[in-house]
Amino acid sequence: MKSDHIKSVALSARPSARRGVIDSTFFSQPSMLKTIALMLGLPTLGLFDFVATDMRTTVISSTERPDFAP
Repeated sequence: MKSDHIKSVALSARPSARRGVIDSTFFSQPSMLKTIALMLGLPTLGLFDFVATDMRTTVISSTERPDFAP
């Protein structure tokens, strides 16, 4: 069987990542660009990252404490 969709895994390795969570939201490479731009307070680079889903759901909220444990 041939699949029309190529799936890949994105891992978030940082203290502010949500631990033990599997997020099945569709993210793309422009999603990563959009998230980085949002974190840095930069405008989007183009239409594709403007309409992309940002990855803010993969990090903890500002009221939670980061977990620095290995």
